[in-house]
Amino acid sequence: MPAARRTRSSAHTSNPAPTKRARKSATSSSSTSTKAFTTPRQAKYPPWATLPYHVLVPILKFAATNSQNNSVPIDHAWLANAARTCKAFADPANDLLYHTPPMTPISRLRKFFDALKANPLLSRKVRRIESHSAEICDTKLLKFGLQDIVQLSTHVTGVCVSSGPWSPELLYASGRKPDMDPSVLTALQNNGTKLQDWTWDGELCWAIAAQYDTRDESPKKKTRTQRGFGWLHAVHKDVEPFKSLKALTITGFDTPMPLEYYRDDDEEVEVEAQIATIASSLGHLKYLKGLTLKDCTFVNAYFLSQLAGVHELKRLVLEDLKNINTIDLQSFLQLSGKHLEELEVIHCPGIYAGFLSILDTATPSLKRLLYEDVPGVLSHEELELLEIPMPRWPQTLESLIMRGLGNWTAADCERVLEGMADTARNGGFMALREIDIWCILPELSWRDRAASRRRWGDEFAMAFLDRRGNAWKEFVAKKKSEGHKVKWDPNVTVGLCERVLFRLDDSRPTGNQLREADFLDLSESRPTKKSPKKATAVPKRASPKKKGKQAAALKEASPSKSNPKKRRGTQKSQSFVVGSKRARYNSDEDSDFKVDRLAYEDEDGNDSSWSVDDMEN
Repeated sequence: MPAARRTRSSAHTSNPAPTKRARKSATSSSSTSTKAFTTPRQAKYPPWATLPYHVLVPILKFAATNSQNNSVPIDHAWLANAARTCKAFADPANDLLYHTPPMTPISRLRKFFDALKANPLLSRKVRRIESHSAEICDTKLLKFGLQDIVQLSTHVTGVCVSSGPWSPELLYASGRKPDMDPSVLTALQNNGTKLQDWTWDGELCWAIAAQYDTRDESPKKKTRTQRGFGWLHAVHKDVEPFKSLKALTITGFDTPMPLEYYRDDDEEVEVEAQIATIASSLGHLKYLKGLTLKDCTFVNAYFLSQLAGVHELKRLVLEDLKNINTIDLQSFLQLSGKHLEELEVIHCPGIYAGFLSILDTATPSLKRLLYEDVPGVLSHEELELLEIPMPRWPQTLESLIMRGLGNWTAADCERVLEGMADTARNGGFMALREIDIWCILPELSWRDRAASRRRWGDEFAMAFLDRRGNAWKEFVAKKKSEGHKVKWDPNVTVGLCERVLFRLDDSRPTGNQLREADFLDLSESRPTKKSPKKATAVPKRASPKKKGKQAAALKEASPSKSNPKKRRGTQKSQSFVVGSKRARYNSDEDSDFKVDRLAYEDEDGNDSSWSVDDMEN
């Protein structure tokens, strides 16, 4: 039966069949609307402009404090640029700028003080005053002082001012070294401030010691080595803002008599009395959780014994201390390390890696360890007699950084590294997220050092890297490019570290200590100007008509237009470990050991390569 015909009205009311172009556009529009929410870029980067204030503040703070410039605690220039990025970043970035305002140079400090005077509402945002230059205490140079800034900043909770290297502008303009005025403590009391962080500098305490020391009649007339510490006991006991202190830094304090000199019984009693005064002054700080001791001669075994058990410290920093050794630190950790979460031992010549053997029992809550040794302190004969026990690591360790490890032999180094890798395979570092090891072994030849560097670099990457991250993928791709297959045991516990860095060097200077010109004797043979070379006959390139062997021969004979220096500089250096910050070594140094290309790496991870070919005629 034939199909019924459609009427004109029904033809108009029914939807016509879409054309090919319409179907294509509809398909593309629907797919575009669907993929707009599933693109990898949008999944990786959140909509920053729509994030609320309380979310952006910790994000911007983390980015400003963990920038590549490690010389400053917070990158104010980065925050200023972030405040001008978009409207959503303006308020949180500006609040962070005023939270810890920049205090250097002097011109910026004067502008900040003028802004506080002009707008008192900005003073409520200031929470921390930090300066590593004593210029902030010089009233003659600035026309105002630290006490004026503290008086305007009514909500400040931290004052950390230390004396850095004296600048010529400071010495010649004022004619004297600055000092912290006692009115700073008076301004803190008038504002009702509850301090959380404070820094005592031995060069900035003369006026405060003269006012608060009640034991000596004229402490201001005494020299630095003859001054007592009774004023420190009085300040911590009587000044109300210090009773809420949680973090304290003491730097540049000396004993009345140097500890390394010979003393009789009376002098010994006097020195111990002064040290006991410092320890008792810290006992008045009931809420103290963090203590930093830097370049202080009073820190010895007696001081640590007096300090042990007084506070439940969670953070301890020992830097540039010459009068303590490994046994003293071990005794202190066994008595007061139960609650310790962060431990930093930086450039203490008497402390070796032996204290690492008690960390699992003495510091069971340790989360971060930073140990920077002073290589070259012991001779080779002394290293042979030094016994380094196997380190024992706590289960809670999250960050492990050990740099400049040079006071051990190659056998001890290999034994410790093997023990760390075995501990990781057995599941002993399940909380670890960052590991940075830098060993210095001058006794090894450059061939053995290169072989050990490659071996332990791969071992640490296999044992510690998180195999779900991009660092592991880069490591596998690197090994495949070298013609090696990455094999691992499925029964072995894998690591969870996001950053793995291993370095093995000799005792040569780093890039931030010596410059390139320091290795060249320019007095005897100075480089002369290069004479212009005669133009050599260059064979013409093959025309499009010439093909086959003739064109290939002419192509090989034609010189490259690229600069040979530029081509040598773009040579890719091999990476012996993969991570967010990788250490690199030059392949020419370890394989061919070419004298005309000496490459060394500085402490910050930058590859400083230079060549003496530039000095040739």
